[in-house]
Amino acid sequence: MADGNPGKTSMIYEWLRNDEVIIGDHGNELVFDNLDKSFNGADIQCKVTNPVGTGKSSITLNIAYGPSFLPSMEYVYGADPGDTVRLACPVDGNPTPEITWIKVGTSSVMSTGPKLTIRNVQEENVGEYLCRVSCMK
Repeated sequence: MADGNPGKTSMIYEWLRNDEVIIGDHGNELVFDNLDKSFNGADIQCKVTNPVGTGKSSITLNIAYGPSFLPSMEYVYGADPGDTVRLACPVDGNPTPEITWIKVGTSSVMSTGPKLTIRNVQEENVGEYLCRVSCMK
């Protein structure tokens, strides 16, 4: 059998985001308005202190957001016959977007994933290449 004091004890709450204190009087509940992708992967901690001691708990945020292209996607590459050309599709999203590569003027998928490698370049490889990005969910 345990004895305790059922009376009201003072609890002090401290909330942190990536080890930095979140300013405000949040009490035992923290509410974020207008979350954006900058919160994805953030470590949120709650520290609670009372006269007996301190406890803490943390959670990592997983924020879903649609795909967006990172800096400019228009590149012109020159290559000699026999060279290897590597193209990148710098895109961000959560969950990770699905990427397919298509040569403009054809309907066949050349590759999937963020990079396209064309080995032993020949004249028939000349053209425009498109990376198509879609959400998996």
